[in-house]
Amino acid sequence: MGQGRRRRRAAKKRLKAEPSDAAAQAGVRELTEVLARTELEHYRLCVEHYPTDLSAKYEYGLRLMRNERYNEAIPLFQDAQKDPRRRISAMDKIGYCFFMKGWYADAIDVFSRAIDSYEIKDDAIAKELRYNLALAHESQGDRDRALELYRRIAQLDFGYKDVSERVDRLRAELKSTCLLYTSDAADDLLCVDLGGRRIITKKNKSNTLCSRHSIHISLPNMSTTLPTVTTSLTTHNLSQ
Repeated sequence: MGQGRRRRRAAKKRLKAEPSDAAAQAGVRELTEVLARTELEHYRLCVEHYPTDLSAKYEYGLRLMRNERYNEAIPLFQDAQKDPRRRISAMDKIGYCFFMKGWYADAIDVFSRAIDSYEIKDDAIAKELRYNLALAHESQGDRDRALELYRRIAQLDFGYKDVSERVDRLRAELKSTCLLYTSDAADDLLCVDLGGRRIITKKNKSNTLCSRHSIHISLPNMSTTLPTVTTSLTTHNLSQ
């Protein structure tokens, strides 16, 4: 595998020098695919011959995950998390696999446990775990919780990934579901005071108000649908 990695590095170096070279592009793709197959088989054999080697299980799980074989990868990561050195990383990968399977509630549970278990709260791993947790909440439809998590990341690192754009978008979407009123002019409308702001609804029994943190007002001839969420979930050092 070492030789394969060196050949790929050399090919990438040539491609960097000539980005538009079609032959160099094809060469990088081919070497990457060959290396991926080689590594997959290598770590499969490692796990087969050394079934108690947690490091081999983690590495094999990574290769399976990259090939979207999530059902096979999850048990390997669950075993690998018994190694204290890989516990948080393995939990992150389990959450990723659940997310990609569409098991958002399970991904949320795993990411939350990983965050609780990780003592450092402001390094790259901590931010990644919170970002992945926010994506899972957003994909499940809980925009309020997702917004809260994105805001916390932005307060630590405003330039982290696309956090600032997601905060702006979610705030705009949540605001668009309400009609906010800040003066006393509309006496003929129903008003609910929320911390100095007023939410106005027309006098119609079909109108409803939900919680203070997620305000949805049902207006005649209008429907609110959840946006399609970009599932750009990431995992730490996934490309390594």
